[in-house]
Amino acid sequence: MTVSRRADRGVATANAIVVGVIVVLVAVVALVVKPPAPPGVAAFAPQASKTIVKAPPGQASSNGNGAASCVVGEVCAGTTTTTVPNSSKALAGALPTTTIAPLIAGVPSSLQCYTWPDGAVTQTFDPESPPCVADWPGEAQGNGGATSPGVTATSIRVAYPVDDQGYATWPHLAPIVNFFNTHFEFYGRTIQIVPFTSEQANSNGTGGFDSPTEEQADAQTATTLKVFAATDFDDPLSESWALPTYLDTLAAHHIITVSGGDAPPFVSPGELAAHAPYEWSFYPPIAQLLPNVAAMTCSELVGHPAVHSSEFANKTRKFAVLLPDDSLIGGGVPGQSALLSGLAACGVTNLTVIDYSTSNETIPGLAAKFAQLKSAGVTSLLYFPWYGEAEPSNPESVASTVGYYPEWIAMGWQADSMSLQEAGPKSESGQTFGVADWNKLAPLPELPWYQSFIDGGGSAEVASGVGGEDAGDPFYEEMLMLASGIQAAGPDLTPQTFANGLDSTIFPNPGADGAPFYQARVGFAGAANVMVDDYAGFWLDPTATLAQVEVGEEVGDDVYDALCYADMGGRWAIGTWPSTESFYRGACR
Repeated sequence: MTVSRRADRGVATANAIVVGVIVVLVAVVALVVKPPAPPGVAAFAPQASKTIVKAPPGQASSNGNGAASCVVGEVCAGTTTTTVPNSSKALAGALPTTTIAPLIAGVPSSLQCYTWPDGAVTQTFDPESPPCVADWPGEAQGNGGATSPGVTATSIRVAYPVDDQGYATWPHLAPIVNFFNTHFEFYGRTIQIVPFTSEQANSNGTGGFDSPTEEQADAQTATTLKVFAATDFDDPLSESWALPTYLDTLAAHHIITVSGGDAPPFVSPGELAAHAPYEWSFYPPIAQLLPNVAAMTCSELVGHPAVHSSEFANKTRKFAVLLPDDSLIGGGVPGQSALLSGLAACGVTNLTVIDYSTSNETIPGLAAKFAQLKSAGVTSLLYFPWYGEAEPSNPESVASTVGYYPEWIAMGWQADSMSLQEAGPKSESGQTFGVADWNKLAPLPELPWYQSFIDGGGSAEVASGVGGEDAGDPFYEEMLMLASGIQAAGPDLTPQTFANGLDSTIFPNPGADGAPFYQARVGFAGAANVMVDDYAGFWLDPTATLAQVEVGEEVGDDVYDALCYADMGGRWAIGTWPSTESFYRGACR
């Protein structure tokens, strides 16, 4: 951001004083508004550029372009500030259920754009951010005020389900909201989070991590809060995905849902589109993941020896399917039929499908099924993992008790869940690989969510805590999708202009699918309502030890160290998966 002042040229003394003032002001501004160091390789890092009044050709939304009323660091008249605790210990109390204002209210009068070496211009230093909208020429005409329920002339209300048992991360994550309020063009408005006590989150899994009854109750609560949008359950149950009852109830009340920042919604892309313009997911839904697992399996694995199994390395692969029990996950796994039909297309038929649970009472039955698969020469399990704690009932732990060591071909729907499989028997986790929906993980200080958190006024201690690591990334990704749609909608913000804006915006995608970030390619294809639609190949690093990261009195697993990526993090989808196997080859991160 450029700061300029005019000096009185009439008197030398005054000139000298003004010069001194300029030096002090520039130093202060540099300390306050300097953007965080861009992630990754310096040679490809974005450079902060001069203010761009409108986005470059081919990168603009058809619904508006950007600015507002306050300069970074100032607080607009009539607004309030919220103090974010600098210690996760301060988060243990019950949470408020009213709107919490961002740390810095208001939006800069002009916004900083970022130019990449390939010429792309993005809103922020995150390569998945939208094309830059730096100013709002129509500011004098205003934004239209209350253009939609949950929207006023100054705010956009967003419901956020949380618990009241001390696990929650709000207002811990408020700096991320502050970052978007001060780096995106919201036309005089700011996002205001409205946290509410969630039955699903508050159960901490006692009623099931995915309970249709609890999610229905949460949706009904959210409809009473006069909000424009709602998130899913990344706080604190990142293992809980949004079920149709949650999404559809909110859609019926004309409330946008932004989900899938971690656990993908438990629906199909078609179901998202059928409820347009209200239902949106950052990562592809579960029903899209499973046919991609089939496509990868057909392209890379079928007809070849099970070389990653210590027991069957010299045998041609023979497959079975391992899925969590319906009662465990809130219903049947969406996309199961697409998985089976995709495999049948390359000759893999008559598959044994086994359901598993996570209770100790089911261990003997699952052990008997694994013994049967071992006897039948099944070399490779197409495995949909549930929460990957190192419990005796974990499928990999049960398999090891009967001496069964197949390949575990994982349908990777969550980085955290998959990395925790590393805590299980190395004899099993060391031969676990598959398809990942998440962005390639970098060390924590290089992740866009972490840098945004720090830039928004958060502390490194809180950002590095267990709660922040679990919820910070998915919350950031859902806010990125929401912020992109709000900016693209223009001043007249409604669910329909939100959808029109995202559908018509071409994201620059600098460096997508390759070095140095290997981030997913962003692009809303028609009515797909999904921000990311490609996948990575991954495996659990057999040399990883899941080093413990200590933050104050909190301890968490180093997720980054547990995961390796095919082709260093290349991205594929149906029709583009490699024809030769890409796992366990060369450098992985």
